[in-house]
Parts: sequence; structure tokens; C-alpha cells
Amino acid sequence: MDNGSLFTLKTSVLPHGTTKVDVVYTNDPSVLESTLQMYEHKLREDMPRFVGLDLEYTSDQSRTAVVQLAMDQHVLVYHFYRSPDTQALREFLQHKRICFTTVDITGDSTRLAKDGITIPEHKWIDI
Repeated sequence: MDNGSLFTLKTSVLPHGTTKVDVVYTNDPSVLESTLQMYEHKLREDMPRFVGLDLEYTSDQSRTAVVQLAMDQHVLVYHFYRSPDTQALREFLQHKRICFTTVDITGDSTRLAKDGITIPEHKWIDI
């Protein structure tokens, strides 16, 4: 998956033997966009609106490598560093009506800011 081309892998896991979780690994902006549209559609009916957010960094810790979003029974693992376009992700992360749950707000917000993404502080929930 590290040859510079676009890739998508869709799979399902059964973490507890009964609950199915759909997982998408991708760096394809069109797959990202369709997944985020699905999330936004589901979030229209949810109150409050929470999405799990986790970041992994490049080996030198200077940039965001992977952005993981989790909602309901779906996980998106987006290879941010290997993607040619991250505009849909930027717009989703800066969405005014969504709160993101994460661990280590300070580190994640600093890395995202270096990549040109600023999530309003009141939209982060440190768990």
C-alpha cells in the first residue's frame, strides 16, 4: 500500500464475536468524501453529535500520517500523509455541529494545525 498510488481496503471485524464493525482503509479522496457524507447523514439525526478521532504521526513526529474517525459501527482509517487531497477531511473536522472525542488534545491539535486544520477548542473532548 505504500507505492504512491490510491488505495482502498474495506473489511469487517468482529471484535467481540457478535458486533460487526466496518473498517475502511484509504488514501483515496473520493472514498473519503463518500464516507464523510455517510457520517454527516447519520449525524443529522444524532444529538449530541460525537465522532471518535485519533491521529498517528510521521516517524519524525512532525506531520499527521493517519487520521482515524469512528462512529457507530464504522471506522475510517485515512492515510492523510499519502493522500493527494484532504479538503473534504478539513471541512468535516471544522464542522460547527460535530464534537470530536480524543486522547491528548494538545498533541493532536498541534499536529493538525501544522497541516492547516484547526478544530475549534470547544469541539474537542479529551477522554
